[in-house]
Amino acid sequence: FVKTFCRKFLGYALGRSVILSDEPLLEEMETSLKENGYRFSAAFETVVRSPQFRQHRGRDFVVGGN
Repeated sequence: FVKTFCRKFLGYALGRSVILSDEPLLEEMETSLKENGYRFSAAFETVVRSPQFRQHRGRDFVVGGN
């Protein structure tokens, strides 16, 4: 259950499919959940602090757009 939850939540948060380079973040999410009594906030915090989330560009992002 934990692996599937992490994978689905991460995909939703990033707005894209989970890719191979996300595996370390998924492992970090699982560890954080276990260490914090499986609280949702642990997974949430791990995701929002990740480079994948913080450097996420939306679909409407235009480089050099006016």
